[in-house]
Amino acid sequence: MIGRTEETLTANEVPYEVGIARYSELAKSMMLGDETGMLKLLFDDVVFNYPTLAEAYKVAAFDGLNKL
Repeated sequence: MIGRTEETLTANEVPYEVGIARYSELAKSMMLGDETGMLKLLFDDVVFNYPTLAEAYKVAAFDGLNKL
């Protein structure tokens, strides 16, 4: 777990919202046959997930394709 908990935010009267992604609803989990887990985000401001390290997959894929 990273960051503040719902309990901390509530105790400090910080307005927040919750976003949930269930692993069982993701294409990758279906491909792997593993449908257990979830991601839960608590936020009180703009949520913007770029740039991320996941971009490395895209860069590596293009690098490999360029070598074909």
